[in-house]
Amino acid sequence: MKKQPREPLPSLEQSNLLLETYARDAMKFLMLRQQNQYLSSMQKLAEVCSNLIKHHNQPVENVIKLIETVMSNAYENNRQSVLERISQYQQIRGTINLNMLFGERDDDRLVAQIDALNRYKDTSLGEIIFNVITDSLMRAQQDYDTVVEHQDFHIFDYNPTMSKGS
Repeated sequence: MKKQPREPLPSLEQSNLLLETYARDAMKFLMLRQQNQYLSSMQKLAEVCSNLIKHHNQPVENVIKLIETVMSNAYENNRQSVLERISQYQQIRGTINLNMLFGERDDDRLVAQIDALNRYKDTSLGEIIFNVITDSLMRAQQDYDTVVEHQDFHIFDYNPTMSKGS
């Protein structure tokens, strides 16, 4: 059974503000490798995308452009959060006693987290935006019966148009 948006539906202005918040959050959680928070933000982003497309008659292209703009503006702050998290994990690694019962395991876990964060630190803005837009529109289509094709647009042919940081 398909999910239906919660009632009452937000206004166009409220929906745009929600989209900005959820897109920013999804990007941050994706970059920080926080899967549960990313999936939660993605569900909310899909719902607001569906609301904009189905109930406010916004073209898919406009929704995508707003997500791109928001994420482009938030990229440097989110990248800085990743760098700070890497630094925190490195500091924690310095305090681990490898001779303790779980010391080596904890160190291995932190090394894996640092490696994952380093990969996202170096991931291009365009690729991150592509992933968030693809995930949100696919979920909007699957969970809310939202038609994401519009004119010649098709999600699998999408290429982000980036102005900075790509």
